[in-house]
Amino acid sequence: MSIKAYIDYVRIHTISLAIAVTAIILYAITLAIRPELFAQSFSKWVQFFMFFLPFVVAIIGVLGLLEAYLPAEVVSKYLGDKRKVHGYIFALVFGTVVSASQYAIFPTIKFLRKKGARTAILATFMMSWSGISLPLIPLELKIFGLKFVLLRLIIIAIAALIFGIITGLREIHMER
Repeated sequence: MSIKAYIDYVRIHTISLAIAVTAIILYAITLAIRPELFAQSFSKWVQFFMFFLPFVVAIIGVLGLLEAYLPAEVVSKYLGDKRKVHGYIFALVFGTVVSASQYAIFPTIKFLRKKGARTAILATFMMSWSGISLPLIPLELKIFGLKFVLLRLIIIAIAALIFGIITGLREIHMER
């Protein structure tokens, strides 16, 4: 890695690196002050790491395959400028059924943008994904009840569509 590439990497990942360094420092302090608490928290960290590792590796693998096999023309055809209404509906539904962490969603959104998806469609997808989670709806129903959940889902769906439309009308673009 060249020095310029390293500097660009650090610049892009400054917050992530700062969080990692802070965590390491806190772990070192905890080890020095309360070794038993360090052992307990480090054990939990290992469990979380092992839980998320396969997911992150799988996402990187899938994105690599999509990069190689999914032509930009296909993305542009379904999520590009020519698919106004259909694109918004697809983004709303797809965002609802996808249950993934931001570690998967944000790289996927960047990939789709690079392949030609409209920012407005991706904005709708992001709002739908972040506000509506199909797998959580049964739990929400049990805790909050049908009226509350339906109202929340309808408001978020409408807000996602409005946000996407405004993004498109204002021609607010994401970087490719």
